[in-house]
Amino acid sequence: MKRIVVVLSVILLAGWCLAAFPVVDQGDVQPNDNRLKGPIDESKQGELTLASFNIRNLAARKRCLKDFEVLADLVDEADVVMIQEAGMGIYDNDPNVSKAEAKRMKAVVALLQINLGDGWTVLLAPTPSGSGLGAETVILAHRKSGKGYTMSAAWDGYADLGDKRDMGVFKLTLTKDDQTKEMLLGSVHLTPEDPDRGQQMIKVADWLVARKQQLAVVMGDFNWGYKKTAGVQNYLGEEKVKQHHADGDLFQIFHSLSYLGKATEGKLRTNMGFRKGGYFYDQFLTTPPLASKMADSGKLLKDCGMIAFGTKHAHMKKAVKHSEKKRGYGLKQFLKHAGLQPDAEAEGNGPYVKATEDISKQAHGDATLVLSDHRVIWMQLKMW
Repeated sequence: MKRIVVVLSVILLAGWCLAAFPVVDQGDVQPNDNRLKGPIDESKQGELTLASFNIRNLAARKRCLKDFEVLADLVDEADVVMIQEAGMGIYDNDPNVSKAEAKRMKAVVALLQINLGDGWTVLLAPTPSGSGLGAETVILAHRKSGKGYTMSAAWDGYADLGDKRDMGVFKLTLTKDDQTKEMLLGSVHLTPEDPDRGQQMIKVADWLVARKQQLAVVMGDFNWGYKKTAGVQNYLGEEKVKQHHADGDLFQIFHSLSYLGKATEGKLRTNMGFRKGGYFYDQFLTTPPLASKMADSGKLLKDCGMIAFGTKHAHMKKAVKHSEKKRGYGLKQFLKHAGLQPDAEAEGNGPYVKATEDISKQAHGDATLVLSDHRVIWMQLKMW
């Protein structure tokens, strides 16, 4: 009889663990919903708001001082911000970072620190991860004080994901009165064309499952659902993550929203849609203990979501217009020197029309190097 009771208890406990995961669904939220414009809702007393932002090639030399000001403004309602793709375009000699490269990365950190203000601490991983032109690092920015508690963070090292890429990990410490809570924060950027991406994602999931009794979260650009090159097994990592979620070993916050392949009409996406295909690239994965701490029981726009600033954002529109003007000037100069008239109405000027359409697409791509081609994703946790 005792054995039956024990078995039933285990079954009931397992069922409770699975049922404890909130289900975040899309509801009536649309891809270009005005409610997605932001800003992120500020934390209430005892809450912690995390944001993850894959800023396209953060260290790109096209960015100016104003651009960094706007980037900081997109995320400064959060308490903790993890930034991926920092250093890409700077680290040319990984792993032997030159003095000039290190100095430029320090300047990037300083600009973020200045724009976030004295109430924040900005930390840079000590060395880059990745190889060749894909070498990058991770930046963690956090408030010194949250709502009713203080915060500190320290670099915890890289988790090994294989030969080409690793996961940067920081340890966050929250203190309230005589209570202290520690949380591991992992940051990943798994690149879309990398044939090892599936195995890398599996290692991320395994790292989290191995710590499933701790407070831990992994965030970043997983390039979730991206169909890889021919001859490589697709969605290997995604299926592993989905299985772990189903088994209750980890919580994928956007589990119900994430899909494989390109978005169909009406589906949410975490990229800006400037590119032909929309995807739900960016993810939060947490250990089970954090699943029950979502501030509003896992409701989209209440305690998790994204900021879809896109082309409606004033600074983004300005960046697109500036690029169109600059690229259009080059086209007009070429036509002038070739003795051709840039008249879209003129017969036989189809190539001119096509060229101006291409310029518009290229201008949107240029603008993503001013802000980003990814939306900020965010989540709120009730820590006390």
